[in-house]
Amino acid sequence: FRRMFSDNEFGHKCDVCDRIWFVRDLKPITSQMADYLAPYFPDEDAVSFRLCHNCYKICRNKKIPSLSRINGYTYPQKPTDLPKLHPVCERIISPRLPYMRVRRLRHEGSYGIIGQVINVPDVDTMVQCLPRSLDDDYAFNVNLRKNIVHKSSYICGSIKKSTIHAWLRYLVEQPLYRYYNIKIDWSVFKKLRVDRRTSRSIRGCH
Repeated sequence: FRRMFSDNEFGHKCDVCDRIWFVRDLKPITSQMADYLAPYFPDEDAVSFRLCHNCYKICRNKKIPSLSRINGYTYPQKPTDLPKLHPVCERIISPRLPYMRVRRLRHEGSYGIIGQVINVPDVDTMVQCLPRSLDDDYAFNVNLRKNIVHKSSYICGSIKKSTIHAWLRYLVEQPLYRYYNIKIDWSVFKKLRVDRRTSRSIRGCH
């Protein structure tokens, strides 16, 4: 159990498709595969590549997977100057709130979907204005429920308004938010800016 789950860290990427996997799901490549991949990744050390099962099988036959980095399937660089996001903050600035999660059932087995499926046709469930309803404090509690009649929360926690503000300033210029024409209600952060100016004025007087 410790080897398969506790010591099997999640968050390691395949060097060809750039998707995220558990560390034991990635396999080191052979020297023949490294020689084949080296021309496609001239600025990287192909010998140290670790691939997922699908990419390994395709590259072993001297082919390039369709969903590979050289075909443009790469994640954008994460900004280094933005604050860290936790799950509650992610849902506050997310256009959609997925309640279903995909979990691995066994180490070498299948995957299962955890959560209920509710199909409501012809209804646009995506918000057009972010962030979602917030309080006027610097830090506030958020409780997200799948249904208002539920007593328990799906996820809850405290978040900072400054964190949401910083991420929305970045995300509003990204292709996803532009594609869905998502607008930001900056008036939600008006009190935050006023309080910051007041605090600077007080510090300046001292």
